[in-house]
Amino acid sequence: MRNCFQLLFLLCVCLQSAALADDGDSAAEAAAEKAVQKTVQQAEKKMASQQYDFMLYQQMQQVANYMSQYCIQNKRWPEPGDQTQYVVKQLNELVPNNPYKPNDLQESQFFSTDSSYHYDDPTKDDFIPGAQSGAAGSADNVMPDTQLGTSTDLRVQLQFNPSLSAQMVKDWQTEAPLEWQAPPGSITAISNSQDLFVIWGSGANGKPIKSPNGTTRLYIGNVNMYADDMSDY
Repeated sequence: MRNCFQLLFLLCVCLQSAALADDGDSAAEAAAEKAVQKTVQQAEKKMASQQYDFMLYQQMQQVANYMSQYCIQNKRWPEPGDQTQYVVKQLNELVPNNPYKPNDLQESQFFSTDSSYHYDDPTKDDFIPGAQSGAAGSADNVMPDTQLGTSTDLRVQLQFNPSLSAQMVKDWQTEAPLEWQAPPGSITAISNSQDLFVIWGSGANGKPIKSPNGTTRLYIGNVNMYADDMSDY
């Protein structure tokens, strides 16, 4: 009888040890799964951040193209006051969507010159774009459906810096100024109004976005359209 009790006791100990081992394995598996999930989330966050940075970089290019064309047509940088306010408004309508606010996308209204086909109702040949909102179906009455605030609230801004030089821009590529901090998605174009302008964009951390090699992403343009006027940049 005593031997039977001993055998039962040993069996209970073995079963308890096995249960504890199973609990340990489950805990280890749960910890490993949690670590994997954390790694995946970090990778997804990094990929999203890189995607947003690239989208901002593309918008910086659009701003640079606009400013280059403006300088070609006007042979100068916008003057302070009405000209600057007009250009700032145009730039913010050119790139209305902030990459770092994907839930806040804006769309612009548009119309088709093909009156025989419309996505709303292809069977209605007399459809007039914008008729439901009271707008006539002509380009003159179709305004961008964007919500722009005052010029100081807009994320694309122009700045004047009379001391801007090519050497300064080269230095900024290596190390951006400490005061270059702005809300994520902001784009700033700086010019000396003589020969040079530079554009930088603010990333998720409020600082200038960087290229994979660590340099500051910038767009550099010429105000007067002559290579010699860019201080040998």
